[in-house]
Amino acid sequence: MKKIIGFGGENIVYKVDKDTVSKKPFGIRYFVNPSETVTEILADLQVLQAFFKEYLPPTKIVPYKNKFGVLSYTMSQKYIKGACLKKSHLHTPDVLRQLKDIMKINDLMLKSENKSYEFFGLWTLLFSKVLKRLSNIIVEEGTNKLYIIDIGVLYLGDKYHSKFLGIVYKWALAKQTGLLKGFF
Repeated sequence: MKKIIGFGGENIVYKVDKDTVSKKPFGIRYFVNPSETVTEILADLQVLQAFFKEYLPPTKIVPYKNKFGVLSYTMSQKYIKGACLKKSHLHTPDVLRQLKDIMKINDLMLKSENKSYEFFGLWTLLFSKVLKRLSNIIVEEGTNKLYIIDIGVLYLGDKYHSKFLGIVYKWALAKQTGLLKGFF
């Protein structure tokens, strides 16, 4: 039986079984333009698989039309048992090395694709004074392996979305950049 275990800026996350989570769209971007969002999510997964292959758990997205005829998707992902990355985790040299590697990969993706990985997620960006963690990166229990668990990508070019979402993405990148500097 599915159980809700998370609620992000773009998805509701369900635990399907001990090894799998399922994600369904629920966020501003999806409600503004479901078809565009599904197309982008599929493309974003391919980009993230190319850039972050070592850090992205096995992920599959199946698009479909819902009962209202609106394009939607179900994302299935390997469940990673662990905790959101916090500053205290960086005392472990291997965790710090992996985070630096992820950030270096993100810089390459930013230069190549004009897109940035969304390290913090909506709630942490909004409530960063209280939530001091990288909510989209999990430290796997027992291994200290880092995984990026979200397909969240910040689109930074002017050709994407509405002006409103463009402003939101630019704000999110600026906020994320500042928070990452303060994280070390």
